[in-house]
Order: sequence, then structure tokens, then C-alpha cells
Amino acid sequence: MLAHSFKWKDRGVGMIIADARSTSLSSATYDVVVASLCDPYNQIPFWQEIQRLLVSGGICLVTLPAPEWVARFRKKDVADTAEFLLADGRLVAMPSFVPSVHSQLTMIQKTGLSVSEIVAFTTTDLTGSVSPKLNVFTPGGDGAVLRGYTVVKS
Repeated sequence: MLAHSFKWKDRGVGMIIADARSTSLSSATYDVVVASLCDPYNQIPFWQEIQRLLVSGGICLVTLPAPEWVARFRKKDVADTAEFLLADGRLVAMPSFVPSVHSQLTMIQKTGLSVSEIVAFTTTDLTGSVSPKLNVFTPGGDGAVLRGYTVVKS
């Protein structure tokens, strides 16, 4: 993800590497924060940090794996863990917090933020080569694999 993100640096986007739950950036200075596939840190401390960083009226654009995809793809005993196969053949496990949509909304709202829009993405919405691991629904089915949230600070 970091290597993919660096193309934006050439377009003038400032980039840092920091703990998403405690960035040390200045409070109330950002109009927009983007958190793509933020499930490794999708917990209250992250949302408190987003609330702290955004100006009044600022938005955070967030994507998360869809809980219905997680329920079909992951083993039940490791629901809060995502496994990745690296190019060298190693399998690594990473934290991945994907609650139900209702629980997600409740968590966000507990930090004083609100959600203005939720969008579900299915495999038919994706372009290019789609990973076979996303095809967990019946052929031709349109179950959500990804969900996007527009989060607003009042």
C-alpha cells in the first residue's frame, strides 16, 4: 500500500508514516483525510484521532472490507485477522477490525463524528483483474466486498 501511495507524492500530496491512532499532526488542520482499507486500525483511538485532525465540516473518506465478505472469506476463529501471502511465500497475519455496519456507525458516532454516506462495492463494480479471494458469493451474485463511508466532523 505504501509503494502504491507514493505516486501521489509527485502530485504534491504531503506524506508521512505514522501510527494512525496517534499521528502527532496538528489538531483541526485537515479538510480531508483518506483512509483506504483502514481495517488494521479501525478502532475508537483511530476515530478519535480523525475527529482531532479534521476541521469543522471536514470529511474523512474511508474504505473497509465489507463484513458480509469477511464472514464468508475468513475463518470464524480468526475473524479479526487478515492473512496475506507475500511474494517470498511467507504467510503473515495482520489485525483487521471489521464490525457490522451498525457497530461501525456506533463506533464513529461515539467520537462525535457522523456518517453522511455509505456506499457498497461488489465485484461487478471493480475493474481490471479481480482477485479470486473476492469471489465468495454465488456466481453472478452481488454481495458487497468493500464499503465506503463519508465521515463528517460537525
